Amino acid sequence: MRYVPGVIGHGILALADALLERKDEIHFYQVKHEQSAAHFADGYYRVTGKPLACFTSVGPGAINALVGVGTAFHDSTPLALFTANCPTYMFQRGALQALEINSFAEFGNMISPSQSDPTSSPISNSCRRFSRQPSGS
Repeated sequence: MRYVPGVIGHGILALADALLERKDEIHFYQVKHEQSAAHFADGYYRVTGKPLACFTSVGPGAINALVGVGTAFHDSTPLALFTANCPTYMFQRGALQALEINSFAEFGNMISPSQSDPTSSPISNSCRRFSRQPSGS
């Protein structure tokens, strides 16, 4: 993927660092709101036929992207949304912006189960699968 729209936040700084290291290959678009990132990816696919991934800041950022993700899902547009979270040992302890995204019914069938593995391999594997998946799958 040549372009990546998103919102950088404290939980996703490692991805921001990785994008900075590959700035000659991948152009990052800092958007003002997570919903814009999802609509950017959706619109890019509609114009070019090439899927994009977008990302959000921690916890509530994923909920902010819900309308864009829902639009893409309704129209069978491929869209990958990556979001961050606080460390798992802080769940249920009142951590700032802690959010268990799989517990939100609004996302329902629109998402694949999230992966909490902190290594980069799940992201790489997801992007490879995503870019080969036919539209509407």
